[in-house]
Formats: sequence, C-alpha cells, structure tokens
Amino acid sequence: MRVKMASLPRMKIPRLKAAAHKFGQYTFLPNFGGISLVVFVEVCVLYAAYVTFTYAILPWNQADSKLDDSASSLTRNGKLISIGYGALIIISLITHFRSVICDPGFMPEETPTHKPLPVELRAHCAKCNAWKPPRAHHCRTCQRCVFMMDHHCPWINNCIGIRNQKFFTQFVTYTLLNSICSLLLLFISFYRFATSESEGDNLPVKTALSHLGVISSAFILYIIFFNLTLDILLDQAKYVMNNQTYIEKLKSLRGSRISFKKSLKHMIFGSGPVYSWLIPTLPVLTADMCETLHSDTFEDEVRNSHVEDTTTDESSQESD
Repeated sequence: MRVKMASLPRMKIPRLKAAAHKFGQYTFLPNFGGISLVVFVEVCVLYAAYVTFTYAILPWNQADSKLDDSASSLTRNGKLISIGYGALIIISLITHFRSVICDPGFMPEETPTHKPLPVELRAHCAKCNAWKPPRAHHCRTCQRCVFMMDHHCPWINNCIGIRNQKFFTQFVTYTLLNSICSLLLLFISFYRFATSESEGDNLPVKTALSHLGVISSAFILYIIFFNLTLDILLDQAKYVMNNQTYIEKLKSLRGSRISFKKSLKHMIFGSGPVYSWLIPTLPVLTADMCETLHSDTFEDEVRNSHVEDTTTDESSQESD
C-alpha cells in the first residue's frame, strides 16, 4: 500500500482565488506546425459547412424544389435551418479562435500574496522560474508553467488550462453538435438525391458523380469530427467528475472531492450564471491556487481494502 502524502503544517493557508491574480489576456505561440494545424482545423470546418449548405440545405429547401436553381427563395424551414446551422458554425469558429489566443493560465514569477505560505506552496519551477503551486505544471512546448494544465493541444497551438478550458470545452461541444446536425442533413440529402428520379435525370452524369463525391467527403470528415469530439468530451467529463486534469490523472493525483456541478464551476465555467456556460466569454474563476493535491491511487487502495474487509466479514458471518 502506498504511503499517504504528508499533511501540511498547521497554519492558516490563504485562499488565493485564480481571479485574484490577473492572468494575461492573450497569448500566441509562434510555432509553424501549431499554426498550420490551427488553420487546417478552421479550413476543415468551413469546407464541411460549405458542403452542407450547398448540397444539403439549399437544394432541398427552395420554394420551387429545383436542385440547380440557386436563385430560388428558401422556404420557411430552409431559413430556420440556415440560421440555426450558420449560428452553430460561427460559434464553433469563435470558441476555437478564443481557445487559441487566450492565456491558458501562465503562472507569475512571484506569489500573488504577501502572507506567509508553507514551504510546499512556495516552490518555483526550475525551468521557467515561475511560482509553481501544486496544481501548476510546466509545458515543454510553451516553456511556461500553467495553472491546472490539462494538456498541450496541437490543434489550438496552445495549452489547455484554467483560463481557456471553457473555450476549448465549448468548441468541442459545438463541433459535436455541428457534426450531428451535418451528418443528418448530409444523409437526408444523399438519400433524396439517390432516390429522386426527377432530380437525377436533370443532372449530367459527371455532375451527379461530383455531387455524390463532395457529399461523401464531407460526410467522412464529419464522422471523424464526431468520433474525436465525443471521445474528448467523455474524457473531460470523467476528469471533471474527479476534480483532476489529464496530467494529474497520469500522476494518480486529484483535487479535493467535490460534486460534479461544483467541479464544473471550479475547473471550467467559473461562478457566472448558467447561461454564460454557452457564451464564449471569459469565466469568473473560483479555483483556489493554493489547493493541494491528493493521491488518487491511495484512496482507491483504501476503498478496495475496505470492500475486501467487508466481504471477508460477511463471509465469516455466513459461515458462523
């Protein structure tokens, strides 16, 4: 059994909220590979959206139902679908861009308090010389320490930390919703195009094949988006439930046990109203920068040993 982590000295530890320290507003990492991946993501989202609009929404929601007449006015349903889908695409791009340029929570060189701290909370990083509380981690790519760093994401060319995890979570969520809507629209469009004799007869063979090829490419692209974003969201939900980041999970560490809703506010969305969770605005942070970490493995072993002892006692009682 692992030895439990040593407790801090008995002294009043100041609770430093993350909002009390003013992180930088924006950041940019001049990394060619990272910038290329950011542009690639934006282009993929715009391309897939263009295909969905051109081949799935516009052709089947025109007043005269002619596939090759782009000047026709949209039906009422077509207008509603276009507005809703367009808003989903725009907010996906905004949240992606904000997660790219937002300071993830880079640590300052000095502790943001004049009150005495225990030795465990006065540590500084040997690589970047920044203040390094227990929940701060050094990123080798950014060459900075980030508070509550989850991981460095090459798709946004930035770290995921307490300051931009809200934008990252929103981007993943809106992209997942966008993928679901687009897959449904593209599937309906593909089915109607393949089964509609009148529409198929009005188009040349090359044009028909071109339409099918473009629709298929966007369909495959959205399947990839769907799988990636769903996997990321499930992982994020698991980490938030345990009040831990991905890096802390690798080290078998976690924060204090709190409820899932409180952990969502603590790690991602802050103390703002619930509707602000949907809007790409900076979160009102509530995390304690002096929060200590606990051994997740140790508690699991204690819990398992308790279950084994309980099972043994029940077995002995049955034998008696």
